[in-house]
Amino acid sequence: MTIKTITLTIPNELYQQITQVAQTTNRLIHELLTETIERAFPRVHINPNRQAMEQEVTAFESLHATLWQQYPHQYVALHQGKVIDHDPKQLALIERIDQAYPQTAVILIRQLQPQPLQPLRFRSPRWVK
Repeated sequence: MTIKTITLTIPNELYQQITQVAQTTNRLIHELLTETIERAFPRVHINPNRQAMEQEVTAFESLHATLWQQYPHQYVALHQGKVIDHDPKQLALIERIDQAYPQTAVILIRQLQPQPLQPLRFRSPRWVK
């Protein structure tokens, strides 16, 4: 881990509070501040495959019209922007993909519908007297 040194200007009252807490808890000021900042900004675990999946989704959307003509209502599997398999049955396609590409991290499997993105509908409960 690389450590950076910074100069931070804070109000005197705040500095006095920090000093008091550090003394009370028997810690160094920089340790207390580092811990507080780490709690305020938790490490975000970014999925390294997220960008690849976003690229597959973009490819699916751009290829949708052509795919719809070739494979209407079927499930298609895309890898690196190309169709690698298709099937009307999702489970059959998933089984083949798992066997053929066991080490491949990102393969998009989507069912082709007339529109590339189906609207999401959320129903909210209502209380009726």
